[in-house]
Formats: sequence, structure tokens, C-alpha cells
Amino acid sequence: MKTIRHVLGIGAIAVIAGMIPSTALAATDTTSVTLTGGTLSISAAPLADNFAATALTGATQTLTTNFNDWRINDATGSGAGWNVTMSASQFSDGATTPKTLPTSSLKLKAPLVTAVDLLNLATAPVAQGAAPWTIDTGTAVKVFSAAANTGQGEWNMNHVNLSTDKDLVLTVPANASAATYTSTITTTLTSGP
Repeated sequence: MKTIRHVLGIGAIAVIAGMIPSTALAATDTTSVTLTGGTLSISAAPLADNFAATALTGATQTLTTNFNDWRINDATGSGAGWNVTMSASQFSDGATTPKTLPTSSLKLKAPLVTAVDLLNLATAPVAQGAAPWTIDTGTAVKVFSAAANTGQGEWNMNHVNLSTDKDLVLTVPANASAATYTSTITTTLTSGP
């Protein structure tokens, strides 16, 4: 009989143990990271090619040339947004009594905006106003803007097909004088939309 009681006692203990909920053991820890803001920058400068030498014809002519791909990088982490303005000086031969082309002769077509990092989920900056923009009026023209909490990361301003669709368009009037004319294009990047 001792053996039966002993077996029954072990069985009763096993049943009681099955009714007691098991407890899980856990350990916790925390980790952190501090991210510091970087800079807002023009990471690849916009550069214009020279227009091809052109013979005057006595008629108004339209000349075109390329404007390279350029980049804006917002690594500030501020979410302040940013904007880009462009201006160009009046075309002049630089002489003491200069020969000039009329203001409002130079236009820039809008490029395609793409994120450099394909994993960048930020909302892209947007073109401002109606392109093409006339950039040699004597006043800077806002060409792109990233609203608050948009435009983070690096953005490529891509001119799609430089061989067939030139980005800069210059109108040469019928009464232009023979000379070599120069204009300086200034691109300004500012924090805030």
C-alpha cells in the first residue's frame, strides 16, 4: 500500500503544480541616441555652360545652353524648411561704356526634383511661381521652397535631357551689338520657406 500512496501523492503534487500559473522572468534595459543637427547647404553648386558663339542676323534670336544638376542638403534636423532664390546680372561686355543685352533676357527652366537617398521619405521641395523663371530682372526670384517639416535630406535638381532640352534660354534682340557678353548667376539658399 505504501507504493500506491506514494504514487498518488506524486500525482496530486503534479496536478496542484499544473494549477499554479507559471511566472515569466524578464530583464529590461534602455538605450538612447543623441542626434545633433548638421548644416543646410548647396552640396553641388549650379553651374551654367557658356552659350555657343552666334552670328547676328538682324532678327531676334533664342539661344539655349545647359545648367548642370545641382543639390540642396538639409541635414539640420530642425524642420524649419528652406528656400532657394536665383538672380543673374544683366549681360554686359564689361567695358567702361558697356554694351548690354536687355534685362529679362535670361530664363531658367524648372528641373525635376528627386531625393538623392531613395529611402528619404520626406516631402519634396516644390517649384515656386511659373517656370521658366526670368532671372535677370535685377531682383532675386524664389525658385524652390521646402515648407516647414518638408525638404529634409539631400535633393537633386535634375535637368532631364541636357542634349535636347537646354535649361537656360537667352533672347538676343535684333538690334544687339557684336561683343562678348557676361552675366553672373547667383544662387542663394536660406533657412525657412
